[in-house]
Order: sequence, then C-alpha cells, then structure tokens
Amino acid sequence: MYSFRITKYNPCFRNENDIYTRTEEWTSISDIGKILSGEEFTKKEYLEIERKYIQSVELCIDEMKANDLIVKGLEIYDENDLNISEGMKVNRQQALLIIQKMLREEMWCKLIQTGFEIHVGYDYYMYIVTKVKPQETTIDKIYQIGLFVEDVKSPYLT
Repeated sequence: MYSFRITKYNPCFRNENDIYTRTEEWTSISDIGKILSGEEFTKKEYLEIERKYIQSVELCIDEMKANDLIVKGLEIYDENDLNISEGMKVNRQQALLIIQKMLREEMWCKLIQTGFEIHVGYDYYMYIVTKVKPQETTIDKIYQIGLFVEDVKSPYLT
C-alpha cells in the first residue's frame, strides 16, 4: 500500500522527528478568532484552506475512480444532517461532505474502497492510502492548489 499525507503545513518547518516546529499555526476550526502571529485567524481563511483539502480529495477520488466508499469506524461529535451510519456506502458527493464534517471536527470515520482509503486526523492532517502510487500529475495538482504532499504512513491504518 502507498500512503501519503496532505497538509497545509510546509515540510521545511519539520524537524528530524517529523514534528512541525512553527508554533503560531492554526490546527482546527476552533482556532477561528484567535490571534496567531499577530493577526486574527478568520473564518474566510479557514474556509479557503478547507476548500483546498476538499479539492485535493476530489483529485484523488477521481484518479482512483473511487465512486462508492464505505464508512468505517464512525464517530459523531455534533449532530449533523447527513444521516450517516456505520457500513454505509456513500457516493462521491456524500464523501466530500463527510470530509468537510471531519475537517470541522463534527465527526470522524474512514472512507474505504478496495485499494483506497481516506483518513482525516488531528491537527488538520489528511491521509490517502492507495494500492498504487498516484500519478505525478495528481500530486502536482495538489501542490498547485497550495497544499503539501508527503510520503507518510497513515496512523489510522488497521
């Protein structure tokens, strides 16, 4: 399996233990309104990054032709209107809404199809796991969106 991490965090700010060293960085939707590096972190800034994460997932879903994904390990933190259940099969649009809810810390699950998985972790980390290495064009497009791609094993693999 091939696993990679998609993040907003520039890897040049990681130390030899893969720890991100910039301390004035937002890591959650709950940071909206906080002062970071002398400036208020706004909802507009948050939504822009969230949009980039969803775009990057779309690229991966499209490349892997993962049109039907299964919800595994469902945890719901806030009531939502998606009516999601464990083991439910979701289409591409539903999967993108689930990703958004996970990024907003309203729920957590893995989205799985044979040979393809999506995991959203703490501190705004997202992992894609595939049977085959993604095409360089997909990786390049994620960089063009403004996110970083790193070869990192997902801690949520079972």
